[in-house]
Amino acid sequence: MDELDVLIGGGTVFDGTGGPPRTADVGIAGDRLCFGDSLGSRRAGRRIDAAGKFVTPGFIDIHGHSDASSLIVPDAACRLTAGVTTEIMGNCGGSAFPLGEAMRARRQEQYANQDLDISWHDMA
Repeated sequence: MDELDVLIGGGTVFDGTGGPPRTADVGIAGDRLCFGDSLGSRRAGRRIDAAGKFVTPGFIDIHGHSDASSLIVPDAACRLTAGVTTEIMGNCGGSAFPLGEAMRARRQEQYANQDLDISWHDMA
């Protein structure tokens, strides 16, 4: 991995293993990550100075309610800027599907001002 797409340099890295944080560089090349104390000499398409900042893996929200909003705002910028890269939805009994007719009509009314046509009953 000689050339990196992104180099995040000098941040305090929490690697997700539960070990203590450490100052390190994080490199991204395609779909691969690499960590090191000195990746700074590598060529990178984009460099991010993370000195004085925390660098973490994506957070998992284990109880999200973005079922419909993910259809309205597919890039989920508000979730990503909070560090959430994975969200588990529907675990409290409410979800985008399956929907009986009464719930489908209720959801359609709930999201009427969002220009979202809830015309489905199931995942298909």
